[in-house]
Amino acid sequence: MAQAQTQKEEAKPDLKFQRIFEGLLNSRVSTITQDHRGFIWTGTHSGLHRYDGQNFQVYSSSSLSNSINDNFIGAIYEDSQNQLWVGTGSGVARYRNETDDFIRFSLQAVNPLIGGENNLVNTILEDDQGKLWVSSIGSGLFYFDQTKQQFLPYKMVETESINSMVADKGSIIWIGTVSKGLIKLNTVTGETVSFRHDPRDPHSISSDNVKSVALNTDGTLWVGTRSEGINKMEVAQGKARFIKYQHEPGNDLSLYNNSIYKLYLDRKGNLWTCNENGGLHLYSKEKDGFYRYLHEPKNPNSLTHNSIWNKQHDKTMKQGNIAEHQKD
Repeated sequence: MAQAQTQKEEAKPDLKFQRIFEGLLNSRVSTITQDHRGFIWTGTHSGLHRYDGQNFQVYSSSSLSNSINDNFIGAIYEDSQNQLWVGTGSGVARYRNETDDFIRFSLQAVNPLIGGENNLVNTILEDDQGKLWVSSIGSGLFYFDQTKQQFLPYKMVETESINSMVADKGSIIWIGTVSKGLIKLNTVTGETVSFRHDPRDPHSISSDNVKSVALNTDGTLWVGTRSEGINKMEVAQGKARFIKYQHEPGNDLSLYNNSIYKLYLDRKGNLWTCNENGGLHLYSKEKDGFYRYLHEPKNPNSLTHNSIWNKQHDKTMKQGNIAEHQKD
C-alpha cells in the first residue's frame, strides 16, 4: 500500500529589523532605492541621503543651481542608463556622478499653473520603450523629451491627481489615481481604459482612491487602495475582475487594516505591503493570505513604527536585506 506523504506547511518567515537613525536629518522617510553601485538613496522631508552601509551623505537644496530643487523628496528612480532621478516638491533633479551634483528640471517651466504642493513629484518610471515618465500629486503626467531636455505634460489622461504608476509591456502604464480609480494607458496610441468601483458589482475594484500599483513578472497586477485594502486583478475572456484582500476580524492571515501606503514586489516576486498604522505584510501564495509584522515595544528587532511608507530589496547583500521606511 502506498503511504501518503505529508507536505511541510509553510512557516511565517522570522524577520529581524535593524534600526538606523544616526545621520538622517529627518526620520520621516518617504522613499528609498538602491543604485547600480550599491548605494542606498533615501528621500526625507529634509533632503536626500545616500547611505554606503556605514554613513549617510546629505544633499540639501540651496541657492546653488546644481543642488536639488527642494528638500521634500517624493520619489527616487534609477533608469536603464544608470541615471538617478529625484522627484522633489519643486520638480525633478538628475544626479551627476562625475561632479556629485544635480541638474534641475522644473515642471513649472512647462505649465505655469503648477505650484505649491501640486508640484510634488511622487512617481518616476521608465517604460519599455525607454521613455521616462513622472507624475505629481495635483498636476498629472509628464514625459521627458530627450531632444528638448525638458519634461512635457501628457494630456491624454483625464486626471491631475495621480498617486502611483507602474510600467507594463506593450507601451502600457497602469496609473493609480486619487479619485478616478485605476487607469490603463497605452502611451503610443493614447488610449485609456478606466476601472472604477461599482457598489453593484462585487468584482469591481474596491475603491477609486488607488494608492499604489505593483506588477509581478507573471503579469499579475496588484492594486492597493487608501482605505479598502488590496485588489488582485484577473482577466478572463477579456473581462477584468478584482479579487479583494481586506481585514477580517479574527483572521490573522488577513490585513491588519485596509489602509495601504505602498505595494512592493522584491526580486523573488514576493509581494510586500506597507500599511498606515498597520505595519508590514508579506503575501503567502500558499495560504493566499498575509503574514503580519508589527512594532513590538519590548522587541528591539521589531519595526520602529506601524506606519510604513516604502521598502527596497537590497541588491548586493547575500542575506537579501529589506530596507523599511517608517513614519516617525
